[in-house]
Amino acid sequence: MNIVKYCTRELTDKENEIIKHFTYYVDSKSPFGLISDSTVIVMTNEETEGKSDDEIRDDAEMKIDEMLSNYPDFTSFDMDDGYGLVSMMNSIYGVTDKLSDEEIEDGKVELSRALDTRARIIEDCETNGILAVIRP
Repeated sequence: MNIVKYCTRELTDKENEIIKHFTYYVDSKSPFGLISDSTVIVMTNEETEGKSDDEIRDDAEMKIDEMLSNYPDFTSFDMDDGYGLVSMMNSIYGVTDKLSDEEIEDGKVELSRALDTRARIIEDCETNGILAVIRP
């Protein structure tokens, strides 16, 4: 795994944790951009093939801008590691806090939790940009 930082500070423990989370979620096969300690943008190998890390970051930031200028529709999923995943357009994802036993049993993320995560994704995208690009 190759991590190229675009922030001037060291990545936090939570940011490193989300990198591990998404490395697992994408099965170490797809590159992604770190937006915050709970939000990433996943890209396909076809989208990034032959591109520099800076070009990948620029493409990811254009996709973030596109998502922010459209209706923020979303979908939520329960994941096998006990967390929820909220998916926005352009493969922008946010991870919820640990799901409750009831959510895990039902296989559904509570709407209020999904909406809170969606709001956090939008806020992260508006304020952070790409903190790092992670390539498998």
